[in-house]
Amino acid sequence: MHTFHRDLRSPVFGAVFRQAENSKTGHDFSPLRVVHFWYSIEKRKVFFMKKWMLTLTALCLALTVVGCGQKDTGTEQPPLQEVTYSNLADEETRNQAKEMMAGAGITPEQIQVFFDHVEQFNSTVRPDELTDGFETRGILETKYDPWQMQEEWTTAYPDFLGYNCRITSYGLLYNMITVPVSGERPNEDMVFDLDSLEQDDSSFPGRVDAFGSLFAYVPTEATKNIQVHLKNLQKDWAERGIVFADNPKARMISVVLHTNLDGDELFIGHAGVLFPTEDGLYFLEKLSFQEPYQWVKFRNRTELSDYLMIKYDLDENQPTAPPFILENDQLMDGFRPRPAV
Repeated sequence: MHTFHRDLRSPVFGAVFRQAENSKTGHDFSPLRVVHFWYSIEKRKVFFMKKWMLTLTALCLALTVVGCGQKDTGTEQPPLQEVTYSNLADEETRNQAKEMMAGAGITPEQIQVFFDHVEQFNSTVRPDELTDGFETRGILETKYDPWQMQEEWTTAYPDFLGYNCRITSYGLLYNMITVPVSGERPNEDMVFDLDSLEQDDSSFPGRVDAFGSLFAYVPTEATKNIQVHLKNLQKDWAERGIVFADNPKARMISVVLHTNLDGDELFIGHAGVLFPTEDGLYFLEKLSFQEPYQWVKFRNRTELSDYLMIKYDLDENQPTAPPFILENDQLMDGFRPRPAV
């Protein structure tokens, strides 16, 4: 079962360290700096992922945070226990995804680049590590060993981390998101994303600055109230002119995390693309740099909320807010706190 790696033995750290030793990009990738960046990122993972408490008091507090008077967020729906997904390793699910992308207005060039990257990843790892069409598993279960998959990728590409969730999502949606670039937003916290894009920006050529601006950290307040954080994020994006096209067929889904390591800030810890259809929802994600693409089926947004909150809301008894989920720039319909599973 895949879990978050919480120390420097992580296979991802190994890849980053090897990248640091072999980097030709001009970044200052000294071993100490690599350790610093890795430690920062791992602390963020552990520090900002909150596990939902199994008490009536905690439930009432969470409902208050989401806000009184909101429409039903699916709290009566049983918690999601398993998911049905494909790693896009078979022709049938690839064709299904291509058809939905084209129907949503994603250009043929964007679709081709995306599937070139899918093929690059899937051909690098063992076929038995990937699904054969749609398969169903527990939310936190995987068919592959993440350490082994990491080694397979770094053997083939020792100097290239690959593509992650943010790069993949923006690569499919950049024509639907207006992001003015002022040059005033620092993006040092995205060093791994930017290093990957410095080597290969084929996902969105010439748009790296816009990518950095969209996913830049946003100042917020020291509170667990997600409504406060939501308003701060929306205000920041509005002031900077970030606008999402109202396309009902393709939507950006973001898991927003709260950090107070260097002052209270919000950042998008995971992102994917949602394709609503008449018979349900399809969610496209790249799990991480060295983990697979997933094409996941859900009946409704509450199931999607459960899936993401179970994966990214891990309680470490920290003073920061739990994650919340955006659909474009709004709190996702059907969002609810992490269910008890």
